[in-house]
Amino acid sequence: AASKVPVIAMFAGCGGLELGLSRPVSAMLHVPSKAFNDLSVVFGFIARYVSAIAFVIDLVERDSYCQQILKKRMDEGLLERVEIHSDVTTYDGSKSRALGCGGGFPCQGVSTASAQGGLKDKRTGLVKHIFRVFDTLPQKQQRFLYFENVKALLGKKQSMRNLFHYVAQDFCVLYNFQ
Repeated sequence: AASKVPVIAMFAGCGGLELGLSRPVSAMLHVPSKAFNDLSVVFGFIARYVSAIAFVIDLVERDSYCQQILKKRMDEGLLERVEIHSDVTTYDGSKSRALGCGGGFPCQGVSTASAQGGLKDKRTGLVKHIFRVFDTLPQKQQRFLYFENVKALLGKKQSMRNLFHYVAQDFCVLYNFQ
């Protein structure tokens, strides 16, 4: 079996995606129902395709309520005990041993319930910090990015195509796709 790789979890919320990254699918099926609300369990199941390949070495989450939930999950042993950083705009990954980073960046500028401003929306535009941190990781080989967001990210609106192009262009540059 391959060993798990260290990751930085940005926009961590209440930790559902991080649980999915760090636990095998069989463990996901045995998480107590009180452990996570329904929405975060869904995110954990979304992550099952890469489950048990990573372990979180840093969490970045600004919402104080979500931070409380993350700490509780650590106390319960559902998440590893790691530092929780509060600001994606100042988080520094340059001394990290992580091989990957990512997260469920804010969807307000993507959702069909909004004006879909894409990168122009200040909240959704924070996705740029995932790339900033990724670019500063000391390890330059065998790195990876992961993302989670709403279906509308793949929509037909120009702002959505611009946002998706931004993500895909950086991905293609990283892996020299033409």
